[in-house]
Amino acid sequence: MDVYAWLLIIVLVVGTLGTFVPMVPGMWLIFAGILVYGLFDSWTAYSPVFVVVVGILAVLTSVLDYGGAMIGAKKFGASNMATIGALVGSVVGGLLLNIPGTLLGGIVGAILAEYKRQRSLPHSLRAAAGSLIGTAIGSSVQLVVAMVITVYAIFRLQGVA
Repeated sequence: MDVYAWLLIIVLVVGTLGTFVPMVPGMWLIFAGILVYGLFDSWTAYSPVFVVVVGILAVLTSVLDYGGAMIGAKKFGASNMATIGALVGSVVGGLLLNIPGTLLGGIVGAILAEYKRQRSLPHSLRAAAGSLIGTAIGSSVQLVVAMVITVYAIFRLQGVA
């Protein structure tokens, strides 16, 4: 393997770690690394279709990462206002503090919105628990997808896959 393949492997590993490390856009690093490498080596190791699939997965896992709070809150019986609060809190928190901000923002958003509507702390905390679980599941899915793409991409570099 040449130096560019090793650089790609480093980017893939950092991207995979970045799915749960604050301030590192994990899936987007993986996508950019594969795209740049594909352009560099004239699509020998990776087809353009593979790069498009990785790009779509980056978009979907990013949406799931932020939308997980909303989905989880709704599954735990939160009102529409609380699910919107969880989503807004996740996005704002994620922009400010990445994963910890996504978690905290979703929880705070769900609690505040549900408490404003219901005036019931137990119900608000249940909505927040759903938000937390949804965010954790979304982040876990993003990590698994990143790991699968990274392993496959490394095998393709070595000509195994």
